[in-house]
Amino acid sequence: MVMRVQLTASQFDLPSLEQQAFPHGGPTLERSRTWALRRRQEFLLGRVAARQALTQAGAPSTPLEAQEDRQCEWPSGWRGAITHAWSAGECLAIARVERTLGPAPGVDAE
Repeated sequence: MVMRVQLTASQFDLPSLEQQAFPHGGPTLERSRTWALRRRQEFLLGRVAARQALTQAGAPSTPLEAQEDRQCEWPSGWRGAITHAWSAGECLAIARVERTLGPAPGVDAE
């Protein structure tokens, strides 16, 4: 099953985004707090989209930690892609996930 979730926001409540993206906290959330505001907004909105896509696809609810290069660590047996872009003062985040052992599906906001 392939799921795709698209979110757009122009107003950001960072504590709410943090809670939705990382309900249990963790090192990825802590690292993100040192980034520039716009980068944090993109990152958090992308992670919220990814969590929603995984939930809708029936994946287990697990933390979506990041590797050193910020790539998402997907739950076992799942692959995905997250992208984000800014336009007219709004941030668009798209996440696509699928249950597979193969390569991750691609997604592009352009």
